[in-house]
Amino acid sequence: MKFGTMDLDSSLYELIPITPIHIGSGNELLPYNYIIKNGIYYKIDITEIYESLPEKEKETFEREIGKGIINFRSYLNRIYNENLGYIYKGEVEEKFNEVYSRKLNGAARVNEENQLIIKEFIENFKGKYIPGSSIKGAIRTAFLSEEGDNINYKLGRKKDSKTAPFVLLDDSGKFPITDKREVANKAKEIEARILNIRRLDPKADPFKNISVGDTSVVEDTVKVFSIERVSKNPEKNSMPMGTVEGVKSLLSCGKEISFTFRMSFKNYRKGTFKGRVRDIIEETDLFQEDLFNYLNAKARKLLDDELVFFKENRNKESEKVCKEIEKILDKIMEESSEDEALIRIGQGAGFNSSTFNLYNKGRNIKINDPKTKVVTDIYPMGWALIRKK
Repeated sequence: MKFGTMDLDSSLYELIPITPIHIGSGNELLPYNYIIKNGIYYKIDITEIYESLPEKEKETFEREIGKGIINFRSYLNRIYNENLGYIYKGEVEEKFNEVYSRKLNGAARVNEENQLIIKEFIENFKGKYIPGSSIKGAIRTAFLSEEGDNINYKLGRKKDSKTAPFVLLDDSGKFPITDKREVANKAKEIEARILNIRRLDPKADPFKNISVGDTSVVEDTVKVFSIERVSKNPEKNSMPMGTVEGVKSLLSCGKEISFTFRMSFKNYRKGTFKGRVRDIIEETDLFQEDLFNYLNAKARKLLDDELVFFKENRNKESEKVCKEIEKILDKIMEESSEDEALIRIGQGAGFNSSTFNLYNKGRNIKINDPKTKVVTDIYPMGWALIRKK
């Protein structure tokens, strides 16, 4: 398609979750925003349920709600059935189902109530979807990672601890940079060097010319599951990280679920720009096949790192999952690397997914490599396949 000074290449793609994905909406669902009954998870609207009740039951409803939230949610669970209405429903892992059933009538300690909070998956008025910004961000990071010939910076820890948050160090590698603006400027400098420009210029950013839309909404994709952080050290206990709404995945449920999205590329014609901006546009003119190659190359590095991690962790089940993902990548590279790619998005995708760490020449493996990974059950989170339709 032609528009004035540019050609627009726009195509449909599909995203297929390989392992469970969670992208949060920022909302938390409390135990009276949902009900779990007979192993099925229902997000509910209390007002809608009230309006659906017979007049006599409405009186009971009003009395029960006045007795406190724990008493009320137990009552609500007793009377609930699908005919009373729900916003959407989904599956729930057995582990959380057991916790819910055990604590429905009240937790032994106050802090145990937090175990019943569910982090909501992002949604619009139609339902659950995967934001185009998440997809584009992962593509951009893969591109910059693979294009960077001289990525070199130093990271330390906020405290004298192997698990404290990372901090960017100054050029000497001794002192942390504490000013947030200075940290942001340093990150921009790294990206500018990769693009071979003096400073980041929106006009010269090749990703300005790439548009990634939000995915379609797909019915019957929600599953509630618990997530935890596991240590590389097999002697250490895992750390619970709460419960989330996620989307079901190929490896966890044996079913291929497809989210559709559109990606468009603006290719400017010669003469549109002048000077250095023209040079940058010509040098970094991007096409879908290039981006898929970048994604697959980064996926290989991430999988190599994960396989080492889970081998040291002695987690044979998670190691086996990583090998299954590796088989998918091998098949892509053999048969369809121009039209398919692995991508990693959402919570739990990990530090190495969203940064240049595996490509950093200033990387200190003992200090800079994460000592933990986020999983749900045996599945490392956030892996997906994208494919041109």
